[in-house]
Amino acid sequence: TPFSGMIGLSDLLLDEVREGRYEDLEEYAVLLQQSTRKAFELFTNLLDWSRAHTGSMHFNPETLDLADVVSDVADLFDHTTRQKSLTLTCDGPDSVQVKADKAMLQTILRNLLSNAIKFTEPGGRIEIGIEEGEDILKVTVTDSGVGIDPEVMEHLFSMERAHSTPGTLNETGTGLGLLLCKEFIDRHNGRIWAEPAPVGTRFTFTLPYT
Repeated sequence: TPFSGMIGLSDLLLDEVREGRYEDLEEYAVLLQQSTRKAFELFTNLLDWSRAHTGSMHFNPETLDLADVVSDVADLFDHTTRQKSLTLTCDGPDSVQVKADKAMLQTILRNLLSNAIKFTEPGGRIEIGIEEGEDILKVTVTDSGVGIDPEVMEHLFSMERAHSTPGTLNETGTGLGLLLCKEFIDRHNGRIWAEPAPVGTRFTFTLPYT
């Protein structure tokens, strides 16, 4: 679907340029950009899923600064959050060491943030939190979005019940993002779960220090 949208929009852009009609080009360009981003997300998740299930993705933990990884992933969504007028904040220590697979950790954070953005109304708020415990680190992604039906929440990480729901601006997803999060967290001997927030939803995952 995203690739079909990209082809259709690029054909439309080309026709408009050839006919000398330039007034709607920005609108079409924005739509094409959104379709391209969704196609990239789809491709990335499918590639990660394929690699994880064919044994070509190896678990390579290294000592990382979790705060830096969170900040870097959050920066990837700067344009998207500005487009939707969302406030994205990070709360936690300036530096905290953890032993983790960097690529997997980035995928987990990227999917949780993408999910939060998708289901948060324009003008809403998303907060990433890092908490240090005695044996584990806890990372939370909390949004002020539309929330999740309790029955759906119960099966969010189930392969048999995986599905994708349109976002607040009809954003599409792949249905694989949360499954990848669960699989990669399991590789780290951590846990992941979702629960209602005061407004919206909170996703939490844990990582052992080593």
